[in-house]
Amino acid sequence: MKSLCPICRRSLEKSDERHAFCPVDGKHFHILYTKPSEELIPKTRIGSNAIKPVSVTPCVNHPNNRAVFRCKACQADICLLCEYPFGEGVSLCPSCVARQTVDIGAGRKKLLASSLFAAAIATLCAVAYIATQMLKGPDLFMPAYTIGVLSSTVGMGLAVATIERNVKNIAFAWVAIVWNAVLSIPLVIYTIYVLLT
Repeated sequence: MKSLCPICRRSLEKSDERHAFCPVDGKHFHILYTKPSEELIPKTRIGSNAIKPVSVTPCVNHPNNRAVFRCKACQADICLLCEYPFGEGVSLCPSCVARQTVDIGAGRKKLLASSLFAAAIATLCAVAYIATQMLKGPDLFMPAYTIGVLSSTVGMGLAVATIERNVKNIAFAWVAIVWNAVLSIPLVIYTIYVLLT
């Protein structure tokens, strides 16, 4: 079976039955699976949804394999060997995973927006508490403190949930983590101090 280099898409040369190398890049690869394409397409995936080929064209990396998925980033037709599933119906080809070109998904966008909203609420609580202390107004410590701790801690958890190892993470995800951490860590340390004294 002819295999292509995932980097330059040129033919790999076999060293033996389990190894191949790219004459252009000089990179070495392990051959993991070499069954004919009809055997690579399972009857079902998770649940009872049958995998249907996206086209009659072959995989861009494996010409002997029928394409079963389409890369969300570059629209290349890919087989089961090349698919990197990222949830939410997103499949990427090896090249796009290497380049990390995928955009943040709808589920991650919701988590990120919720995290930034929680950080904003925690910030407002901190400002309200500081303002009442400076102006000698009513003591808003307990309500502001409780809401601030809860929202910043939940916000930090939501921000961490938006981070994915294999995909490019946008700067707002890191901003949300830092913003919530700056608000929640001192509050949690103060809570521990109050409980221990």
